[in-house]
Amino acid sequence: MAKLFTFLLFVFISISLPAQITGRVTDAAGEGLAGVSIKVKGAGTGTTTDVEGNYRLAVSDGVLEFSYTGFATQEIAVAGRTVIDVVMSEAVTTLESVVVVGYGTQKKKDITTAVVIVDEEAIKDRPMVSAAEALQGKAAGVQVVQPSGKPGNDIAVRVRGSTSVLAGNEPLYVVDGVPTTDIRGLNPTDIETMSVLKDASSAAIYGARAANGVVLITTKRGKENTSVIRFNTYAGVSDLRKTVDVLTTKRYRELIEEIIPGSLDPAATGYTNWSDEVFGYGNIQNYQLAFSGGTEKSRYLVSAAYLNQDGIVRPAKFDRISLRVNLDNQVKDWLKVGTNINMLRARTKDTPDNASSGRGGVIMSALNTPPFLSIYKKDGSGQFDPNPFQPSWENPVAYMEGPDQEQSDNRLFGNVNAEATIVEGLTVKTNFGTDLNAHQWDYYLDPFRTNFGRNQNGLGRSDKSNTNSWLWENTAHYATSFGKNNMTFLAGSSIQKLKWSDSYIEGNDFPADVSVKTLNAANNVFGNTSIEEWSLASFFGRFTYDFESKYLLTATVRRDGSSKLAHHWGTMPSFSAGWRISAEPFMQGLDFIYDMKLRVGWGKNGNQEGIPNYARYGLVSYYRRASTNPLSGPAAVQVTYGNPDLKWETTAQSNVGIDLSMWNGRVTFIADAYIKKTDDVLLNVQLSNSLPISTIQTNAGKIENKGLEFALSTVNLVRAFRWNTEFNISFNKNKVTDLQYTDVYYFGRVYSNNQDVAIVREGLPLGSFFGYVSEGVDPETGDLKYKDVNENGIFDPGDRTVIGNAQPKFTFGFTNALSWKRFDLNIFFQGSYGNDIYNATRIDLEGMFDSKNQSTAVLRRWTPDNRNTDIPRAVGNGNVDNVRNSTRFVEDGSYVRLKAVTLTYNINPAGLKRLGIEKLSVYSTGQNLLTFTNYSGFDPEVNAFGRSATELGIDYGTYPQARTLIVGLNVDF
Repeated sequence: MAKLFTFLLFVFISISLPAQITGRVTDAAGEGLAGVSIKVKGAGTGTTTDVEGNYRLAVSDGVLEFSYTGFATQEIAVAGRTVIDVVMSEAVTTLESVVVVGYGTQKKKDITTAVVIVDEEAIKDRPMVSAAEALQGKAAGVQVVQPSGKPGNDIAVRVRGSTSVLAGNEPLYVVDGVPTTDIRGLNPTDIETMSVLKDASSAAIYGARAANGVVLITTKRGKENTSVIRFNTYAGVSDLRKTVDVLTTKRYRELIEEIIPGSLDPAATGYTNWSDEVFGYGNIQNYQLAFSGGTEKSRYLVSAAYLNQDGIVRPAKFDRISLRVNLDNQVKDWLKVGTNINMLRARTKDTPDNASSGRGGVIMSALNTPPFLSIYKKDGSGQFDPNPFQPSWENPVAYMEGPDQEQSDNRLFGNVNAEATIVEGLTVKTNFGTDLNAHQWDYYLDPFRTNFGRNQNGLGRSDKSNTNSWLWENTAHYATSFGKNNMTFLAGSSIQKLKWSDSYIEGNDFPADVSVKTLNAANNVFGNTSIEEWSLASFFGRFTYDFESKYLLTATVRRDGSSKLAHHWGTMPSFSAGWRISAEPFMQGLDFIYDMKLRVGWGKNGNQEGIPNYARYGLVSYYRRASTNPLSGPAAVQVTYGNPDLKWETTAQSNVGIDLSMWNGRVTFIADAYIKKTDDVLLNVQLSNSLPISTIQTNAGKIENKGLEFALSTVNLVRAFRWNTEFNISFNKNKVTDLQYTDVYYFGRVYSNNQDVAIVREGLPLGSFFGYVSEGVDPETGDLKYKDVNENGIFDPGDRTVIGNAQPKFTFGFTNALSWKRFDLNIFFQGSYGNDIYNATRIDLEGMFDSKNQSTAVLRRWTPDNRNTDIPRAVGNGNVDNVRNSTRFVEDGSYVRLKAVTLTYNINPAGLKRLGIEKLSVYSTGQNLLTFTNYSGFDPEVNAFGRSATELGIDYGTYPQARTLIVGLNVDF
């Protein structure tokens, strides 16, 4: 009986348990491949090979899918076998992959325009706060600058240069079909692909909003017959990469005795290292949990994430909670419906920068505050120690900790869509999108601790705004083929409307009880409200044709009507053509060429972003006056002239490019040349000073960008040790080609010397610096000498000339991805060459014209005993003659930066199966670890004027970027 029971038990177990499949996966040379993914197709289970290429998987039946980077995916039926050995063959680059383009998709091989793709592979294991960071150094023709290292700060993105002075220069972002200009709330981990439409022929389908390029962002979605729970987390610390040395108390006293003799109290000998008090350690942490999966009829993705980043200078921080829900449903065989919803709450605390120490700038205050001061008064009052020379110049800690301030944004962004197949080849789609944002900013300065707070007896400010935008688009798409001819037709319409409302209140004279911080407690209160709206109506169409994928043609037209302009309507056409040279008979003998395609294109786009909503009207401002009897309302004054002739800024662009793939796709080379010409540039033209309003906005200029782009991708090694390389480099030349009515415009006011440093003039690029040519220090007088440029024998404003250019000669990105066994190493460099920086910070650090502390460079200053030097004498009395805008403060801003290096270890999941873990990896990332530059400031990637196109490369106490070390964990269940 015992033997019978044992036999039956053995049979039962044999029937119940799935068979154990074993095997080895090798390359063509017989070398084992580690980390090959093996999945049971449609079941969601699987494993990976060990370091020798061996694997073991429990499965009774079905199809095994073997996939590995650089090799062709194979599917093998189990069919009762217990041993399955596989020989992987090198992958041949597929040109059949689908690329997202405007209002649809195209096969990669059939694209005739300049489109660059940044996919999930380029983003993964790279901790990022903003999705725009993913483009830096990864896309040829796209310049990404982080003007400030402040958490949550805007990032400047330029696609093939700047095209406007007053209107926007940022690209249009389209997230899952919904257009926006702000993607700071988008969680980068949710992104699957980013398609950058660089030339006019690819972007013209977006017409009036596409002059600066278009970035199409597709977020991740659930996949059928799978169910995945994914948890990602990382945490890190950051610090200041470089310091700027300033004078100690002893050296400062010596300097002040030269500038303001006898002004310092002999007892003022204390020392506070303000840089140590201001610059600390920042930290970042992120957690994300995502659920995805689906069936043939329904797919889902639900993702929740929390991000917190504290900056290296208090109180700057950025805090974001986001939730994404993506659903796709095949309701009927002929009907699909879907939705993409992104909800987020972001909170930001600011650290004031880009200002002098007398105007609240924390960075400049850290450098300029006298070192003998303390943080607080020594009388125990809790008041911040005031500056004896200028009581209104607070110490940096007072600027940081004095105000209680925070801004918050609650945003709902997304769409619902439905697509119906009418007949074979014909589909119609409707898409309704919305973007809702509730913004609030609150500020309170108590009436006690700071000098400014005491003067105001407390100060409160509050700003609340609501932005409501909705979009409705309808498209029809038809595809047909006959013989070797393939054609598609797209027709559509779009309506978008935005309304913005704002309420601002400010008050002072608060009660002594500092626990009451709301504006209802202020004795003096004033405020204002605003409402603005704009609308855009559009009709568009696209036609594509190809003959056997050898000869290709695309034509697009869009007609937009905008409420912003007097001439509402504009038409934006484009065309492009492609010739697959590799398909011609005369190329058949060149076996190393896998694919070769020539592209040409031309198109015209408009630019409505950044234009004031009511620029065509003469606007009136109301102000309060004493009440009358009977009441007659406020007083009014006109503040702008209307312009009924205001037109679009239009950008026409020509592009020629070549796509080359060699050695079965192991080497890919892409080159493009372009020229962009922007007409009817909007400018504030100067009028007679005798008029009550001195400017009028009108179309009065032309700007040109032309350049070259190259991208090279190579698969260097594909065996046990794998090595891929990507390199891109972009050259762009920007120039103002015409200005009407007004010959020159000045921008970039530096308040330390009260002079403008940026100039817009015909023949110059945007971002040109204007000032005097410094010829060094006069050894006799100790004053700076300036070149007599106009040769009239005297020093006068006519001696000012162009002294620098913030536009780089080229930008580049260089990535190496290496894998060995279960280790992955990704090394990413990016850089900029040929751009100048105007280091206005040095005006306050080397000027020696007042009581500010100075950098250690002034230890070389001119004295009667030190006449041969590059630093002029100490002058005092507010004398700014030695700190005029000049070549003295223009520096080379070129740099090469180790932007990110990531080491990942992929843990063998074989031992984790009992825990339900399918994949587990740990990684460490270093960001901004090394920066090679000759720039003397904190960081060469800087701009005190944010994303401005005219005021570039100006450093004036700007919050520097940090060096960061991060560790992270990725788990799939």
